[in-house]
Amino acid sequence: GIGSAGDSITVGAFGSDATSVAESVSMAVKGQLAHKISCAVGEFPSATSAFRSLEQLRSEEFEVYRAGIDAGADFVTVSHETNPEIDDGVPYSMSKLVVSEYLRDELNFGGIVITAPMRELVYRDEYTSGEAAVRCIKAGINMFFDPVDLEDTVEYINEAVRIGELDVELINDSVKRILRVKMKRGLIN
Repeated sequence: GIGSAGDSITVGAFGSDATSVAESVSMAVKGQLAHKISCAVGEFPSATSAFRSLEQLRSEEFEVYRAGIDAGADFVTVSHETNPEIDDGVPYSMSKLVVSEYLRDELNFGGIVITAPMRELVYRDEYTSGEAAVRCIKAGINMFFDPVDLEDTVEYINEAVRIGELDVELINDSVKRILRVKMKRGLIN
């Protein structure tokens, strides 16, 4: 990804110039796919996004994610970071604005949206594992990375569907996206 903190590049970043980073991301994704490795681009938005306006993100970061998406990335990992200027500081992974509008609609990503490690979100003591999962699903998340309490998460999601808090079509959409990627990568027929 892209990022900088002052004069130094953040960990995991290819650099701080959007155009050159976009080229590097595109080549990395294509290289992995050429070796039949399913690829994720992340974290969207970057860790340094908490200090940037939406206009800055669009001009400095969206180009990088678009390059990875256009190169064929199967996954985009969504951060749990917050930014008071974007969706009133809701964690990105729980923000329909970030996941559905920016990532899906604006960047035209049709693959699997996966969270950053859920432990990072749940340890904020604001949400149980299940509550966090339901909020993420409502935002458009398809998969969870490293859920804290898998049993609680599954039970909470099932109950949310049962009582009508969560539309089962969101779950079905996630399953379809996951199956499409597995078929595309030859993991299932």
